[in-house]
Amino acid sequence: MKRAASISICALVFVASVSAHAGHEHTQQEVLSTWTFDPLVVLALAFSAVLYSIGIRNLWREAGTGSAVSVRGALLYVCGWLSLFVALVSPVHAWGEVLFSAHMTQHEILMLISAPLIVLGRPLIAFMWALPRDVRKAIGDMTKTSGAARVWSFLTNPTAAFLIHGF
Repeated sequence: MKRAASISICALVFVASVSAHAGHEHTQQEVLSTWTFDPLVVLALAFSAVLYSIGIRNLWREAGTGSAVSVRGALLYVCGWLSLFVALVSPVHAWGEVLFSAHMTQHEILMLISAPLIVLGRPLIAFMWALPRDVRKAIGDMTKTSGAARVWSFLTNPTAAFLIHGF
């Protein structure tokens, strides 16, 4: 009985100290109007948007609209990017600081919405096309080597890479 009481007290003390990430309470108005402009997050989002836009513009100008990355794919990337913005900059992030349920919702947005949509937008192709032609060619030549193919195979499918290449 004493052991159960001790465990319960420890659990209550631990639970009382857990509030997602923040240590103080917020008012409803403060949470609803709070946008979190973490410079690193905002710069990374802006950089990825600019890089993708430049890459898509260069790719479609050279090869035609919808080549390599479809218009649908580009729209999916934009939707994924917007969902990242919602999860990381909008009041959803502030809610996640206060409510554990909102914090977990933020994680779900990132894993179930943002990641798949961004992948469907084929960002590596667009990012490559944002680079100067000489740099693109050098990276393309490098990826044709067997070592690079093995590393890429391992990163994208470790089990198959182990079976095929014996990593």
